[in-house]
Amino acid sequence: MNLTKTALNNPAGLAVAVAIIVFFGLYSASKLPIQLFPETDEPQLNIETRWRSASPREVESEILEPQEEVFQGLPGLKSLDSNANPGVSWVSLRFSLDTDTQQMLIEVISRLNRLPPLPRDADAPVIHMGDGGGGGANQALSFFFVQLLPGTPGPVENYRPVIEELVKPRL
Repeated sequence: MNLTKTALNNPAGLAVAVAIIVFFGLYSASKLPIQLFPETDEPQLNIETRWRSASPREVESEILEPQEEVFQGLPGLKSLDSNANPGVSWVSLRFSLDTDTQQMLIEVISRLNRLPPLPRDADAPVIHMGDGGGGGANQALSFFFVQLLPGTPGPVENYRPVIEELVKPRL
């Protein structure tokens, strides 16, 4: 009651107090970290194909060139980059933001099945979702290892399903 009576008896002081509160409110609001366009990672797939003891030239001609040809014209494809190193090839596919990742993955696997047979000692292509360096949306926040306590029965591999189904989702 005293606060109301004081405010009614002193309108200039009330106006100054309201102006100060509004000023600090606007100042604080202008300093909030708001992004109208948040940073988003473009969908990306990386295809790794290993060919033991092959030179970069062999990797390029036998693995990379057929893969590049089959990936041309993928719907939503923005860029296709490839690398040939001794014994391994990388193809990096970047897609536009509106690309459906499930459909993209199905299409890439379908096109990989159209490739001619790989050389005899080459491994099948491995598809990595996201940035190949572990960055982007797939960047790991933590690493952990599992070790058996003394007296625990069986090898540690037997506990992998439990870790992947219970522990990993909770982390």
